[in-house]
Amino acid sequence: MIAKFSGGCAFYKAELEHYDKENPSSKRHSTVLIKCYPPSGTESCGEKEVLTEIEILSGGVKHPNIVNLLGFCVEASEISLSLTIFLMDSLVSIWKTSKTSLF
Repeated sequence: MIAKFSGGCAFYKAELEHYDKENPSSKRHSTVLIKCYPPSGTESCGEKEVLTEIEILSGGVKHPNIVNLLGFCVEASEISLSLTIFLMDSLVSIWKTSKTSLF
């Protein structure tokens, strides 16, 4: 786990193995950020807020300081998003080196 915030969301760094679109016979590795929401009803993050975040991130906004939504999973009362990780790892570096809670 990289970080957990007061709203209950936890962030994990993951390595994914996948096939390249241009060369389907070769596998690639990507580092992604997984954002896991707490089960519904247990923390302060509601379904409406999660759906709004998915809508915003999948809306095609391209900016170096905004992560891209790669995919999401809704299973029972748990929701997780798969996001691109910052190229400079700046936010992740801050989380890793922080000695205190961020929120």
